[in-house]
Amino acid sequence: MRVLLVNPGFDGRAEVPPLGLLCLASVLIGAGVETRVIDLDIPGLDEPHSALRSSITEFCPSVLGVTSTSRNYDSAVRVIGLAREFSPGIATVLGGVHATLAGEGILENVPALNFLVRGEGEHPFLELVLSLAGKRDHRGIEGLSFRSSRGIVHNPRGAPAGLDGFPEPAHELVSNANYRARGISSSRGCVHSCSFCSIREMYGKGVRLRSVPGVTEEIFHLTNLGARRIMFTDDNFTSDRHRLRELCGAMIKTGLAGRAEYLTEGRLDDIARHPLSAHFLGEAGFRYIYAGAESASQSVLDFYRKKTTPDELFAGAMHCINSNVMPVVNFIVLGPRDSIRTIRETIAFARRLFESGAQIAYTETAVPYPGTRLRAHLEKEGRLREKGGVSWFVPELKPGYEEFLSLFAAARKEAQRRFGHRPLFEQQRIYFELSCLDERLCEYPE
Repeated sequence: MRVLLVNPGFDGRAEVPPLGLLCLASVLIGAGVETRVIDLDIPGLDEPHSALRSSITEFCPSVLGVTSTSRNYDSAVRVIGLAREFSPGIATVLGGVHATLAGEGILENVPALNFLVRGEGEHPFLELVLSLAGKRDHRGIEGLSFRSSRGIVHNPRGAPAGLDGFPEPAHELVSNANYRARGISSSRGCVHSCSFCSIREMYGKGVRLRSVPGVTEEIFHLTNLGARRIMFTDDNFTSDRHRLRELCGAMIKTGLAGRAEYLTEGRLDDIARHPLSAHFLGEAGFRYIYAGAESASQSVLDFYRKKTTPDELFAGAMHCINSNVMPVVNFIVLGPRDSIRTIRETIAFARRLFESGAQIAYTETAVPYPGTRLRAHLEKEGRLREKGGVSWFVPELKPGYEEFLSLFAAARKEAQRRFGHRPLFEQQRIYFELSCLDERLCEYPE
């Protein structure tokens, strides 16, 4: 029995390996299943579908496992269809966040797909592979969706498993050369309930932690494989200050602080409330923290259920900078509750952060992902729009959605024209893009 696990293409800019697939691979390998991983989203891969064909032709897998977010779902469907063309007898399985939260209708709409694994895949996917190998009954596997004589069956999902029961991800299956950093996860889940996020629907309301010795052992393994930048992909690394202190302390004590540069995701309000967390991160070798500020408007933050304030966000960013940890702060420029005034407030706040030493990023618009409160809210208001698997919303303001996207495009071109000649333009590009966007928004009434 051979299994090929595929990360479908999106924009060709994958910065870390597909950690979820490496977790699945480790479980399969431990059970004696020959497994390979192919990432079709790595930079420089000119012909991803040719690479898929080559892998299937050379490896001859019996099962194809494809992961998918909502963003690359169309690409995942394309991979599944091509795999069936290349190998008509292959069993195809889709998993990941999109399969979990938007599972209804996928099997009906994708004839080339045989199975859907909803929720965490380590146990159900292994059970499915073993059942296919032994031609055993798979109908009782938790979290599995499949076709039957009675129609589509969606088995209930099982209870979340303890993370220390899983083996270390099969990091050796991918090359450092294809990525800017290697990935590691020390926990799953988040205690917060932001309206645009689907983490709680994926993992449940709690947070599950791995043992600190298990995490440090995996870091040593990654550095022995040559990793010099390691990204903690935890849904919120900063939520438990005691755990953060324990893990950072262990990294310092064991000498890991100097073996690599570390990056993570967290919340600036967590740092603002517990400033020593920034100190521990800096001492342990963390050099970047990616954080979503989303907005500078308190009313918009409340709508997103962020449970924070702009002052906390700014204070948290400054604590990070003072501890030699660079905050990379992301904003949602246009959301369902935004006005011209709140958008300009957000742009001014982002520029202030940049001028104070932080890095900034932005998402053009909020995305109503399946399984989120935001999507449910927009559906209730009749403002949700969807076409070809892409979801968006009708804004409350003028300009409308399409016109707003055109403003972004014009601002990017204007920033390039006016400031592109500067030596440090790439480091300042987002600052200038937001500045040019703000100038254009001046023409619209608040």
